Amino acid sequence: MKRFIELLINNRRAGFLILALLLVAGIIFIGQTPVSFYPRTQKPAFFVQVSATGVAAEDMYNDYNAKIQSAILAIADLESSSVTYFTGRGGFIAINLEFPWRMSIAEAELATQSFVSQLTSILPNSFNKPLFGARSDGGASGELSIALYSSMLTNEEIYMEALTLFEDDINNLSEVDILDISPIQQLKAEVTFHPDTLLSYGFTVDSILNRVSSEYRTVSMGNFQDGRKSFTVRSLSSISNIFDLEKIPVGTVGKQTILLGNVAEVKVFYDLPRNVYRVDGEPAIVINVTPKQGESVKVMAEKVLAIINEKMPLFSQTVEADVLLNPAQFIDVAINNVLNSAIIGAILAMIVTLLFLGVFRNTFIVVSAIPISIIYAFIFLYNFDISINLISLSGLALAVGMSLDAAIVVMENIHRHRLENARLPNPLPIKEVITKATAEVAQPVFMSALTTIAVFLPLRYTSPLAAAILGDLALAIIFTLITSVFVSFTVLPLLAYYFFRPSKNAKNIPQEREPQPDSWMLRLSHAVMGFLLKLYKGGLSFFLGSKLRGIILLSSSVVLFALSLLIVTTGQIPFLIMEEPNSANLNIKLTHSDVDNINDFILEVEPIEDQIMDLIGKHLSTRLLKTSGTNQGTLSLGFTSAKHAEEALEILQSHLISDNTWTFVVSQYNPAAMPLPDTFAVQVAVSGASQEKIFHYLEQIVDLTLRVQNAEGTRAYTSIFSIPSTTPTSELIFRARDEVFIDLPEYTKARLTSLITTYLNGSRPVTFLLDDGQEMRPLFRFPALSSKEDVGNILIPYNNMALPVSHFFTIEEDQGLSMISITDQITLTEIRGRTPKNTLPADLVRYERELEDLIKEHITFDAGYSYRMLDARAITNDAIRSLAVALVISVLLVFLVLTIQFNSFKLSLIILLAIPLGIIGAIFSLDATNLSISINSMLGMILLGGIAINNSLLIVDFYIHDTQSRSKKEAIIHACMLRFPAILSTTVTTLLAMLPLAIAIGDGANVIQSLGVAVSGGLLLSTFFTLFVIPVTLFLFSKERNVQNY
Repeated sequence: MKRFIELLINNRRAGFLILALLLVAGIIFIGQTPVSFYPRTQKPAFFVQVSATGVAAEDMYNDYNAKIQSAILAIADLESSSVTYFTGRGGFIAINLEFPWRMSIAEAELATQSFVSQLTSILPNSFNKPLFGARSDGGASGELSIALYSSMLTNEEIYMEALTLFEDDINNLSEVDILDISPIQQLKAEVTFHPDTLLSYGFTVDSILNRVSSEYRTVSMGNFQDGRKSFTVRSLSSISNIFDLEKIPVGTVGKQTILLGNVAEVKVFYDLPRNVYRVDGEPAIVINVTPKQGESVKVMAEKVLAIINEKMPLFSQTVEADVLLNPAQFIDVAINNVLNSAIIGAILAMIVTLLFLGVFRNTFIVVSAIPISIIYAFIFLYNFDISINLISLSGLALAVGMSLDAAIVVMENIHRHRLENARLPNPLPIKEVITKATAEVAQPVFMSALTTIAVFLPLRYTSPLAAAILGDLALAIIFTLITSVFVSFTVLPLLAYYFFRPSKNAKNIPQEREPQPDSWMLRLSHAVMGFLLKLYKGGLSFFLGSKLRGIILLSSSVVLFALSLLIVTTGQIPFLIMEEPNSANLNIKLTHSDVDNINDFILEVEPIEDQIMDLIGKHLSTRLLKTSGTNQGTLSLGFTSAKHAEEALEILQSHLISDNTWTFVVSQYNPAAMPLPDTFAVQVAVSGASQEKIFHYLEQIVDLTLRVQNAEGTRAYTSIFSIPSTTPTSELIFRARDEVFIDLPEYTKARLTSLITTYLNGSRPVTFLLDDGQEMRPLFRFPALSSKEDVGNILIPYNNMALPVSHFFTIEEDQGLSMISITDQITLTEIRGRTPKNTLPADLVRYERELEDLIKEHITFDAGYSYRMLDARAITNDAIRSLAVALVISVLLVFLVLTIQFNSFKLSLIILLAIPLGIIGAIFSLDATNLSISINSMLGMILLGGIAINNSLLIVDFYIHDTQSRSKKEAIIHACMLRFPAILSTTVTTLLAMLPLAIAIGDGANVIQSLGVAVSGGLLLSTFFTLFVIPVTLFLFSKERNVQNY
């Protein structure tokens, strides 16, 4: 190292040029590094949905499941799948595909597209086109919502112009998954047949639909050649547009042509679409844009808003745009808050460094390590594909204090050697002083950095979820540590040389600079440090003066550690994967039980909105109502701050009470919540041969969950459901009378089944292309039936008379399955339940044990039937367990490094005592501030261990290299006094760097608050224990020494 420093200073201009180029590269990479709110925290996952018309779950399962499962098994690298068949909503199939973490989202999407193509070939044409998209178990969709207004244009005119201006450009963005520009009204067409009229003409519905399909559009039939003239043959449409739908000829009676309007009521009209948007109580055109999975919502929002701002002047009249919801804005605010916390922490650390060092030039050289190290770190971050996100920024914020450690040690040693050199009769050249001082601390600085890297490196190899969340953070810290050490042995020696090199006299002859007189700050620093050293020496002498007092101190530490573990194991602190950022948004889901059309629903919602405005309107910034179907919708409320949103949540939950008419669900909406895997509080699986018996046991278990009580004496489980649903569907079973079909060969079973399907569910056999480019499919249907007898009395024309459907079939009433679910080729039959947020782990375990006791007491399972309590929180538990394993591996790696350095198991174990000392303070701090144990707080504990190890390492290192002290006690006190200023300096700078994170200033900063609290609160206690427990342990367990041994 000494030769390297000499070479660097001798070639300082070239060295500065290389370092400057690296600095420029780092700045460029900062601008190129992508920005997101979180790293990717979910496996690539996609959903596929395909709907049918009146198909039962059992029929879909029996007819298609084997082929669908074969197609799923053929998907390369697929990790998990689920297929669920539903009878409800006319019948539909929901498929979820989950791919490995290592697989890119683009590869997973291509695999899903291939599967969808195969699924289309498996299912008949009666099924609708499959829909597929990215699936997220949690977190917000990242939807960008923009409202358009104009006092000079109608909403319909705004809608038509917005489609022309925005649709193509926004859809062409690679980040966009779904674009929805909501119309204010929608053209619809309904054809309702008159059954009696059809019978009077002897028409069947299939013949009508065939005629409509052939008459509604012009069809090219081919071409032929007549000599030298070529002809194209076309059959012209019977109508010119959809408004003439009733004029389509559907048959003849004698010489009379029968039109569609003669046998049905045809309505072509404008109506509200399924999704209606109202902003601040008024209809509005809203643009909603959702990003693709894995794409940056920030980048998408910026590009979409740029297109809208560019195209706004092209409207025919003045139109204004109002951004209702922009997750990217929340991301910017949250990231800026964390960034500001890191900057504030860095400034505080600089001030404290100045106070400790007392010399401005020394302080400037030391604090320059912070920005330079972080800028250099971005060279690694960019090339390792790590984005600027809340997690990686947390790592950089943590590294602010840690990056000073090496710089302080190097600069302090240079400063000490300079002062000693100035007192020599023949002072050495400043170049030699800096070289010697820097090389002298190279080994401890490298070993200290290596132990810290050993602490964080295992985080990269924890469970997939923990690694996904903390992998970026671990690498950010490791890279910053590496660059801080690099800066300490390159930039700092060069700066020190330029600041302290000899000045030149008038004859241009170098002269050594005289030591500067002590400044008031240096005198203050020496006075404060002298007082603290005197106080510390007195306390240390007190504990080292008696073995009994030392044993009492160690025993107290053991008791406190046991108490902290008791707090954790008894579940007094909630466990979370990750805290959610504060949000200034609320959602109110509204459902009305007595309306069946959107117009009536909106009229009923208006007084609810007025009530909400009276309650919390003064703090509202936006109000958006989005309907979904005919009787439900979501009211999204934006507030001026997260605090006002929390206050409004309590007010609305107490005033909006669900009843027989209205159902209200008021919840906080987080536009940038971390998407995490869905977990449950309890899962119970039941297995056996008979589905009927299994359902019976599932229902009994559901009843027993209602008897599990929490501490307040109310239901412990807020939501309990079974998969599949045990509620049967009511069915009418048609059994064909073969003898009738033999006598009436023109009516086959297949044809009658098709006729009845159309009668019950309607049909959309044709598609019209409208003038605006939109497609519209009219619904052909019969009047709704009101009883099961009406189904049997459906009349079929035959030889100038009518035969009821019951003539062809025997009709019986029965029950069927409403849902069949298969996960990874295994049919699921289980109970799942949820508890309120932040339920303590101990309570979750107690609830589960109580439920299992109730099952054993009240349910007797027949032979061949059994139940099994599943690990409902497996993903969370795996993440926590893997972090615990990472901590153990970190300890072992550090122990290995220390053993290599000191060649002593005993000294290595004494240094490792610092880890439990750090954990004590972290746990007590989290408990006192009512925060949760999460991945972030556990990371804080790991970080604490690294800091505490470095502090204790400094004490032990100076103790074993002390060759002047005559006794063990004297050597320990001497080592502690020498290292006390450095330990105190690095502790206070790290503490102040963490303090803004612990306070959680601004929205979104609370995500890493538990990390800041664990480090800053734990650091206070662990430093105290390190300064006293480590010396006492050395005193009690190391051998007595004399100077001849050293």
